[in-house]
Amino acid sequence: MIRARAGALIDAVAAAGEMDLVTDFARPLPFAIVTSVLGVPEDRQPWLAERMHTLDVRFARQHDPGAVAATSRALAEMLDYFNELLDLRARSPEADLMSMLATDRPADDEGRADLLANCVFFVNAGHITTTSLSAGGFQLLLEHPDSLARLKQDPDLIPDAVEEMLRLVTPVSVVVCRARSDVEIAGYRLPAGQQRVVFTAGANRDPDVYTDPDRFDIQRAPNPHLAFSAGTHFCLGAPLARLHGQVAMQMLLERLPDIYLAGEPEWLGSFPLRVPEHLPIAWSPPPP
Repeated sequence: MIRARAGALIDAVAAAGEMDLVTDFARPLPFAIVTSVLGVPEDRQPWLAERMHTLDVRFARQHDPGAVAATSRALAEMLDYFNELLDLRARSPEADLMSMLATDRPADDEGRADLLANCVFFVNAGHITTTSLSAGGFQLLLEHPDSLARLKQDPDLIPDAVEEMLRLVTPVSVVVCRARSDVEIAGYRLPAGQQRVVFTAGANRDPDVYTDPDRFDIQRAPNPHLAFSAGTHFCLGAPLARLHGQVAMQMLLERLPDIYLAGEPEWLGSFPLRVPEHLPIAWSPPPP
């Protein structure tokens, strides 16, 4: 499914010789996959994509009252939609996740509200972080032509390269946690129950763990990065995110020759999510 969708997205722009990697590829690719798994019909996916993007913008503009208000409206509309879709799948189940949820949907209002909120979370977490990986990872490649040439020559290095992209991009820059008991780490006392923010992006550049931590090394080993967090907080979608990243890199390198950065990348923010907005790229289009 990922290869087929990636191929279709590249087909749509190949003759043009240029695209915005974020809006034309890195965002629609994982969004189409995760919404299909959930059970959102294809004709409703563009509507949902607009509202999800409103939510992503809000992360970067947390202090903008207009952005917060727009997000509140978008969330209300998405929750209403998933509420209707849940009832529809209860009446007419299909081979999707929403139908599985509908077979054992909560009877109480609080449980149902929690389920609907998790539908929003499932789609958002399932695509924006992968968008960040694909866009940020490919930006790193374009900024390091030696690494780009090496991957073109030896595609078997792509899995290791994706791990290094995860380390340096770190799509989720922070993780919130609480100590279960009083603990002391590096001379700092952390009382039980007190909330702490772990900066995974900082940990991924720890000079005590990584040699030359700011260097992009597609053959770095070992690479014990925390891009997916750890322990009970470890990302549920890590295998799918890795697969998306590997397929995206392979398809772009296979299909688009002489690719280069064609403009200034634009990122909306990096806390708590690294949200890419634009990444103009270009290549030599095939002859007519």
